[in-house]
Amino acid sequence: MNAGSLAQSHRWVHVVASLGLATLAALGLGVGCSDGGSGGGSGFNPSTAPPIAQADYCASKANVYCGIVLPCCQAVGYPTDRGKCQDAMLASCQSEVSTKTAAGRAYDARAAGVCLGGLPSVTTGCKESANDPAATAIGDACDRIWVGAVPIGGTCASSTDCAAASDGSTVYCSAPATPGDGGTSGGKCTVQPVAKLGEACGTNTDAGATYVSCVTGLSCLYVAGAGVPGSSHCVQLGDVGAQCHTGSDCKSALYCDSTTLKCASPAPVGAACAPNDTSSCATGGYCDQTAKKCVALPGAGAPCATFAYPQCAADSSCDATSKLCVAKKGNGQACSTSSECLSGYCGGTATSTAKACNPDPGIASASTCAVANGAAPPF
Repeated sequence: MNAGSLAQSHRWVHVVASLGLATLAALGLGVGCSDGGSGGGSGFNPSTAPPIAQADYCASKANVYCGIVLPCCQAVGYPTDRGKCQDAMLASCQSEVSTKTAAGRAYDARAAGVCLGGLPSVTTGCKESANDPAATAIGDACDRIWVGAVPIGGTCASSTDCAAASDGSTVYCSAPATPGDGGTSGGKCTVQPVAKLGEACGTNTDAGATYVSCVTGLSCLYVAGAGVPGSSHCVQLGDVGAQCHTGSDCKSALYCDSTTLKCASPAPVGAACAPNDTSSCATGGYCDQTAKKCVALPGAGAPCATFAYPQCAADSSCDATSKLCVAKKGNGQACSTSSECLSGYCGGTATSTAKACNPDPGIASASTCAVANGAAPPF
């Protein structure tokens, strides 16, 4: 699972539901609608997560899913029933196990442990977050719970055919492109190479033809003179003034200046900016193409552009018809899209299906909470 997958709506709730796993109590981890939240870093360490035996899989799946969603659904007024929720998830899991085993898939207890142990860090506070430092490892592990039986070096048609690596490394189906089959015919199960700080990465001459990624927290950056001249190596995310090519090479809250190719801090309103860099101005401002200065985003009543700059200040949204900023709506007001609401959520509630601005229910959607009251899971 890549970084983009971590941003999908309700990604983690569906991970819990469709993969299901062991009890949080066994790992000493809590779930539910806590106020603290841990999206910014829970301290979860994937390397120390204990494996989850397949014998515990289905009962544990029910405990995890119901334990996470019930408090959140209750908090926004949906009816819930712990027993019914667990019965529904158990039945779904038994069908899942039959399907996976019939397809020749093997259960990876190690991956299950990492996935389960990390779920609280991406579903706390009844919200979903990919900001936890271990999110990539958690997501990758969740994708590896059911794996193939083809050993490393064996012939495969897709990555799902491959058995898990004993050390937890990512295994994929590598194959030369073959016309008409998408390049998977006659592939081989291969361990994805991962480089550490200072090691070659990408597809450089010193890294070989296979793409080599960096361990989590590092960036693969083209650095002339580092080892082999003109090659890419794994480096720490850059601070202000560090060399970069994209914003992903820089630390959080910084951007990559396209002129200097250096990491820089976004400029405040009134300061000079680079029109070609949409991130060159701090939150609340944008770079005026003519003045080349950061200007405050327009408020209610001011002209705006729906799909370009200037858009509107945080308490307004750009009306597609009038091209004017309009004040965002408060809870209870009718709406068409979530961008119209101060809460950031346009939809129904536990007592009404009418679309209106309402407090964001987070993971407690109507379909999720139906399962929390015994409905068959729709995943």
